[in-house]
Amino acid sequence: MVKRIKKFIIFIIICVAITFLSSFGFRFTKNPLKFPIKENAELVNNLKSHVEKLSFEIGDRSVFKYDKLCQAADYITEIFQSLGYEVTFQKYDFSGYEVKNIIAVKKGEVNPNAYVIVGAHYDTFFNPGADDNASGVAAVLEIARMLARENTRRSIKFIAFVNEEGTFFKSKYSGSINYIKEANKRDENIRAVIIIDMLGYYSEKLFSQHYPPVILSLFYPNRGNFVGIYSNWDSRWLKHKLMASFKRTTPFPIQGVSVASFPGVGFSDQVPFWLENYDAVLIGDTAGFRNPYYHGNYPPRIIDTYDTLDYDKMAEVVRGLKAAILNIAS
Repeated sequence: MVKRIKKFIIFIIICVAITFLSSFGFRFTKNPLKFPIKENAELVNNLKSHVEKLSFEIGDRSVFKYDKLCQAADYITEIFQSLGYEVTFQKYDFSGYEVKNIIAVKKGEVNPNAYVIVGAHYDTFFNPGADDNASGVAAVLEIARMLARENTRRSIKFIAFVNEEGTFFKSKYSGSINYIKEANKRDENIRAVIIIDMLGYYSEKLFSQHYPPVILSLFYPNRGNFVGIYSNWDSRWLKHKLMASFKRTTPFPIQGVSVASFPGVGFSDQVPFWLENYDAVLIGDTAGFRNPYYHGNYPPRIIDTYDTLDYDKMAEVVRGLKAAILNIAS
């Protein structure tokens, strides 16, 4: 009996060790790349300004701090309007509070009734939410700025979604789910959906990038110095096209995977679109698999603040995404 217990304990220890080791990336990457920082100077400043405004001046923004959520919505609306966009709102009620998705549309020249959606959620999970997801909102705002005067065949909808975090995710109060319900009613021709969620945290330290404990980690980098793009199987064409355009624009590392059940991938606004059979991808920095400040859940209580992000790398990623989205819309 004692021998069996010892064998069982050894077996458990081996399983735990294998699980732990397989959570690290094992593909070693090259030294940091040099980017044209001077060329990106305005973009760097704009991104930092948006993130600082949303996460520092406004701060924690959700229906539980409703005034802050409204301040964030007002700021996003003002930026879209300053860029020349007409802004509309999709409003609905949550427990007596009016919440809203914020929508700015760039009309297509050839097929204006076909839409590419570029979205990011603007609510937070009980913390300042610099990376999650002021960084994503900042990226959407700056892509909207850079595309404002570009001609596209299809229309682009830039959407700031409300109520993505926590228990709202995949609930009837989710901003993206409410958007999809209305889009289905009007039979909206949605050709592609690009969700940006956490885009600002990068690290050149060895083994700074973690993964779910699956064999995929053997083939992906150990440094958290890349941007990730994730699709389900049906949306892999969109992932491939975006990655190809991105790589033609910038040498910044980008990694892609098409596995819908990949843990950590199924936690953003692309999921409701997948469930309704729309082609959608998530673009981000892999959240808690890299960023130690994610949701402020790790002791000691360190939080997701604007000074933890790398705006030079973020700007280069946004520059690549702008070109990729322009290609999809054109």
